[in-house]
Amino acid sequence: FEYVAEWRFGGDGRIRLDNEMMPFGDVPTLPRVGVFLRLDGALENMEYYGRGPWENMIDRSTGCDIARWKSTVTDQYVAYIRPQDCGGKSDVRWVEFTDPADGKGVRIESDEPFFLQALHFTREDLDQARHRPGEPRRYNPLRPRNGTVLTIDCRQTGLGCNNCGPEPLPPYRFAIGRTEWSHVLFPCESGYGTIHNADGQKTKIGLRASTAR
Repeated sequence: FEYVAEWRFGGDGRIRLDNEMMPFGDVPTLPRVGVFLRLDGALENMEYYGRGPWENMIDRSTGCDIARWKSTVTDQYVAYIRPQDCGGKSDVRWVEFTDPADGKGVRIESDEPFFLQALHFTREDLDQARHRPGEPRRYNPLRPRNGTVLTIDCRQTGLGCNNCGPEPLPPYRFAIGRTEWSHVLFPCESGYGTIHNADGQKTKIGLRASTAR
């Protein structure tokens, strides 16, 4: 791959990240295309407009409504028997991560709906926690990192059931080719409006937020 990232910094605190990916040669099926970012550990509160409240994927999302959801980064982790990739959200329009102490943080928007994952673990942390079939037995207790490992994807391949059956159906795969996508990051404060908590109940909160899309 050839990957180009252009960062533009505005006087109002906005940061625009324009991405371009250009594959060449024989490229296998990709599970995802996107970027990794690290956020300060103080930005624990998470609010977003997209599918929720449970984890969902492009082919596992019909049971998750598109709404405004409020949770925490800690609660995004799903404790499977074998630690693995989890907590993803699809059809996200925007997300805010804020400090519970003062409500200040960062808001991220994109030119089109995106896939979001925010955890206190890296993929290496999850993968090395337990052994795979055929490997020597191991158990490394997970220790949350003091920070958020943020993944923002513009493309994802569905889950299918390839572990024990067919691959994802064609509508849930993406063609590998030149891909462009953008994100805008800017300062924000916790906002007003009706949000949906993880239990599905609606709650009114105050608005001091930056402009919403």
